[in-house]
Amino acid sequence: MTTGKPLDLRARLLVAAFAAALPVLLIAGSVRVISTTATLYDYGWWRYDISGRTGLPADQLDRVSLQFRDYFTNDAELLDLEVVAGGRTETLLTEREVRHMRDVKVLIRNVFLAEWIAAAVVIGSILLGFAWLKSWFWRALRAGTRYSAYATLAAVAVIAVAAIVDFDGAFTLFHRISFRNDLWQLNPYEDYLLLLFPESFFFDATMAIAIMTTLEFAAVWLGTSWFERKFGAGRLAA
Repeated sequence: MTTGKPLDLRARLLVAAFAAALPVLLIAGSVRVISTTATLYDYGWWRYDISGRTGLPADQLDRVSLQFRDYFTNDAELLDLEVVAGGRTETLLTEREVRHMRDVKVLIRNVFLAEWIAAAVVIGSILLGFAWLKSWFWRALRAGTRYSAYATLAAVAVIAVAAIVDFDGAFTLFHRISFRNDLWQLNPYEDYLLLLFPESFFFDATMAIAIMTTLEFAAVWLGTSWFERKFGAGRLAA
């Protein structure tokens, strides 16, 4: 029978930092994947017949997707969304839409920054934990993952239920909290941002982020559990 080794204050703080940073890392990472890869864009084009809504052929929708994804990762302040129609290059977005996308990019880049900071905290807490506690830290890491998962999955469940029950209200509240102006209030029948991305697209994106985060937590939990069983040095006292 193994004996417990109590966690000192430093180790408890490391576990707390790890537990707080892990959900930020996973959620922000999911946002990065959703916003910078073609999968959800392609699904949305197909699911909501965006070609029929906008009159843009598939090759131009692919061009639109690429421009959005590049915009979120490049240094350009403004999005000049262009398509080719009738042999001519045309700009799709109005000035109001361009200004709103500037705000969206600031929000997205802040999420990316939070991802890097959270990654540094997660990696730093793990390295320091093993430096101080050696293999004893596996069980503490597993406990931190468990507490983090419980809190995050509860929050994800609340958000998912709110989205299912009243996504329009939740979506509006998100915009009021995230943006300091009313540039997000666009015409769904004329403005290309809403023709390209109807509200249902963002519901799908929200569900995708929730599912990805849940699966990522499951993978982290299984990984830490396996490593703790294989390399752990006994049960830590709480």
